[in-house]
Amino acid sequence: MIKNKDLYLPLREDRIGDIVLSLAEIENVDEFSSLLRNYVSVHYPETEYSYGYDFINSSLEGREDNQLLNGKKSVWCILNFGNIVGYIATTVKDNNCVKINHCVLRPGNYNNGIASGAILKLARFYENLGVFKIYATAPKNHTSACGCLSAAGFSIELTLKKHYSEFEDEIVFSRLLNPQAILIDGKIDKVKPNYIEGHDFFDYSIKPCKHFYFGHKLFGLAFPKRGGAVKLQLITFNVQSSKHLINLSMQFFLPLGKRRLYCLVPVSEKELINGFIQENFEIEGQIQMQLNTDSLVLIAKNF
Repeated sequence: MIKNKDLYLPLREDRIGDIVLSLAEIENVDEFSSLLRNYVSVHYPETEYSYGYDFINSSLEGREDNQLLNGKKSVWCILNFGNIVGYIATTVKDNNCVKINHCVLRPGNYNNGIASGAILKLARFYENLGVFKIYATAPKNHTSACGCLSAAGFSIELTLKKHYSEFEDEIVFSRLLNPQAILIDGKIDKVKPNYIEGHDFFDYSIKPCKHFYFGHKLFGLAFPKRGGAVKLQLITFNVQSSKHLINLSMQFFLPLGKRRLYCLVPVSEKELINGFIQENFEIEGQIQMQLNTDSLVLIAKNF
């Protein structure tokens, strides 16, 4: 039976058939975790063993403050003709974007359009909610995953160098859902020209991260990500703050085994970008943001 929480949007008749996405429940924890662990052990060997359990438990409990899994998580069961054939996991981000974290299927269900069909379902679902963009990453050498995202209408946005794994680059694929959407105080508005950028309404209190201060003034944050990456978030946008944030983050995270720092900087902040480059960061690409907001330059340094 299709319940209210289920996402039921029939695919075109020339595709796989009827796919339903239903929010996972407690009885799905072990299988999702096992399938995801098998996948990440191949492509992301640095990822923590408990990652799958942490992810789905964060979804079931509605948590947004897990140490590695900041953002609102959802895990969906993929049903084909009434049978569970796999799972797809998502994160709702602060900037009105949704990330598809993983799509894992039971053995025997790959290479037949199920994954791309499930991704299309999610894209339509979030499009109807007013989400600006949906995106996903895939290992550069994982041709089937890259092909699946392309088949679902996603385009390559940039390539991350050794981001989740020291052995492989990661391609970012994205699909614009509501290009005219504007963010107003954390909510969507498709008409009003005013907006507040993501870092202005960011709630620092609920996000798991390392806080850095000048005296009693917070000037920067660092978010440990799965694998070896750490995301830097400037509160004070100037070159001096960026240099302090880089140096303090290196001192704190390198002994913990982290090997990559990265930061998203508005493209208009030329002086700040040059400051990162002087610290041996490299520009890896540019990320399109919402209407009337700067695109973001992704700048990173690997060790």
